[in-house]
Amino acid sequence: REGAHYYTIRVFSEGRLLLEEKTWILVVKPRGERLRLVLVWHLHQPIYLNSSGEFESLKPLQHLTSDFEHDHERIGVYLLHLKALEKVKGVKATFNVQPCLVYQWLAYLKRYGNDDLSRAVTEMINGLRKLSREGRIQLLTSPIYHPLPAILIDMGWRDDLEAQIRMGKRFLEEVFKQSIDGLWIPEMAFNKELVDIMSETGLKMTILDGREFIGDVRLESGNSPTLYSPYIIRSENGKEIRVLFRDSRISDMIGFQSSSTTDPEKSVRKLLYELFKVYRENPRGVVAIALDGDNPFILGSVEARYLLEKMYEAFAEQRDWIETITLEEAVRDAREVITDIGEGSWAGGFDTWMKGAVKEEMWNKLKKVRKLLVEYTRSIGGEISPAPELDPEIAPNSTNLLNTLWNWLYIAESSDWTWRAELGRDWYVRQFYEYCNLIERIIEARMRDPN
Repeated sequence: REGAHYYTIRVFSEGRLLLEEKTWILVVKPRGERLRLVLVWHLHQPIYLNSSGEFESLKPLQHLTSDFEHDHERIGVYLLHLKALEKVKGVKATFNVQPCLVYQWLAYLKRYGNDDLSRAVTEMINGLRKLSREGRIQLLTSPIYHPLPAILIDMGWRDDLEAQIRMGKRFLEEVFKQSIDGLWIPEMAFNKELVDIMSETGLKMTILDGREFIGDVRLESGNSPTLYSPYIIRSENGKEIRVLFRDSRISDMIGFQSSSTTDPEKSVRKLLYELFKVYRENPRGVVAIALDGDNPFILGSVEARYLLEKMYEAFAEQRDWIETITLEEAVRDAREVITDIGEGSWAGGFDTWMKGAVKEEMWNKLKKVRKLLVEYTRSIGGEISPAPELDPEIAPNSTNLLNTLWNWLYIAESSDWTWRAELGRDWYVRQFYEYCNLIERIIEARMRDPN
């Protein structure tokens, strides 16, 4: 009979109970269609480069090489993703490798070039290129320094957002030698104006949090929206993008529950059962699982490192009713049009990044510094909100002073600094103020002595 079947296994020796274990198996009857599963992994670290171009921490590199022992070698979580996909051939995934993470990888490679970290950077980039060429993965892009798009739009800084999107897209396309047309929205902080910005920058698809957004969705057809179908979002200007809503509960189950497991196989069985429940009601549905691709495996239990591979093996074994596909493949069949959708983030609103004395002071500082930079830029006839080319060899600087100042401002707009501001993470606050204060000092000095 279809469903979960529970068993108790007892092992006896000479009439004495040696072992008793409860287990269960899942029986699924294929329905002629397969559940389409979209796995989206977000790999991100904030800018650990100071304004002098020195690394304050090597975390962006260490997550390539030294998170844990796995299969008799020292490995980082980023390369773990590659090795899991290389080992299990029948699985596809989608990755946002945050542009500022790749920027830091290449900054290190350009400067040091011949050590284990540099070799890991080369292996990671070449591996992603190869899997992408083979159609095994899709690469997304993102605003380069991980700002919250909805907040920048609400602040009236739309041009900064567009510049950061253009910079991130151009940079990753140069690195991976391919066009990229999907956007990872940092913290899924969405505002409908983003539809026009995405359209203008050549981006066609994204993913949003189902728990926080689906209730505010209005469809042109009048139908009720579902988590398990792709949609088209149409702006007031007639621009369109395609969207999937992630299953937040299943995504969180992997991110917060499965990652703390001491039994990865048991966690995978639970995951399969959750997918089966969707399949039972939506045999041709699309389930999007989207979450951080690093923290669940780094911060979880020792056994969490095996979870990724076990998941992939299970999806490949269950291919008679599960098909893993990329985001692009999933949204291709979107027909229903969303005419109205609310503003928000995966956390609901934006208090996580804006509320609290320290955070409010940081936002006030950012407003002041940006105003000063705009005034200075106008005074010398420069471009407001430029999208300068990035050279990792001189990171985080650009080819001229004005572009460098704007690049520093974009770094200060990152969500990472305020995310940690009330958590006693002093370094993140100091990093924010280093860039802001340096912009102020340089502009004030230039205004006193233009020569």
